[in-house]
Amino acid sequence: MKKLVAIAVLALTSITAFAAGQVGIEYERQFLTGGSYAGQPAKGLDLNTVGIAPGLKFGNTLVDVKLANTTSLQDIAGSKLDSAAVYEGRIKQTYPMGNGIAITARGGVGYTSFRDNSVKYYFAEPGVEYAVVPAVTLNAAYRYTNDFNSKIGGADWQGRGNRITGGVDYAVTKEDVIGMKVYRQLGDTDVTGVSVGYVRLF
Repeated sequence: MKKLVAIAVLALTSITAFAAGQVGIEYERQFLTGGSYAGQPAKGLDLNTVGIAPGLKFGNTLVDVKLANTTSLQDIAGSKLDSAAVYEGRIKQTYPMGNGIAITARGGVGYTSFRDNSVKYYFAEPGVEYAVVPAVTLNAAYRYTNDFNSKIGGADWQGRGNRITGGVDYAVTKEDVIGMKVYRQLGDTDVTGVSVGYVRLF
């Protein structure tokens, strides 16, 4: 047992010697404007999502895991507060192009559980970043999300869609970054969202 612990500590030390750690915290407010959510008409429903994303960065490659919980503010199918747990494994690659411009490519797989149901999905998210000044970066991205033929309560999952996002990040210090994003998603559910986040670099 001691040998296993020593090997695990050595492996972790070796990994972190070549990687920088970070953890992100995000609050997201979603306004559903059309389509369906959990089998019910979505228009007029609002959602709150709180998430945390620990990760490791290897040069221009970021590997992280997002853990989040989404809660509805209105009745859905007779429940006062419905909630869904969301887990995503993600990889983001950044390609610096010079003059403060970078192309990004993020992809991953996710899992969400809602009541007694669960859904597995995948996504691809290309984007672009532009550093206006060293501390301020504008960003935009397109995200495509689809599932692995999952169903909730016998009905098709309503999470497939195409999302356009725009935002800005501000580096308060070399280790602390705050950001805000707005997005519009069209697909099974029409969504307008606003999110604010904080990332701590180690």
